[in-house]
Amino acid sequence: MGVRLPIAANGSGAAVLVSVVETPDGRVRVTLDELRASTATVVSVAIVASLLGVNERTVRRACDDGQLPIVRVGTRTLIVRERLVSLLMSGELV
Repeated sequence: MGVRLPIAANGSGAAVLVSVVETPDGRVRVTLDELRASTATVVSVAIVASLLGVNERTVRRACDDGQLPIVRVGTRTLIVRERLVSLLMSGELV
C-alpha cells in the first residue's frame, strides 16, 4: 500500500513528502527513482537503510567511517541526498 510520509527536510527545514511503500511489518521502502526525484536536501538513516536493504546500524557505521556524506543536527545524523544519489549512480557505494 502506498502512503505519503515525511522522510526528510529540505533546505528550509520543511518536511518533504514522497511516496513510499510500507511493508506489513511496518518498515518503509523507498526506491532510488523516488530518492532521485525528491527535492529533499537530506534523508534519514532509516530511509537510506531501506534503500540499501541493510540495517540502520550498518548505515550509522558507514556514516561514522566517512563512507556516506552526512550532516549532524544535534543528535540526529542525516545523509546529504544529492551526494548519496551521486555515489549510488557512480557505483562508488556498493
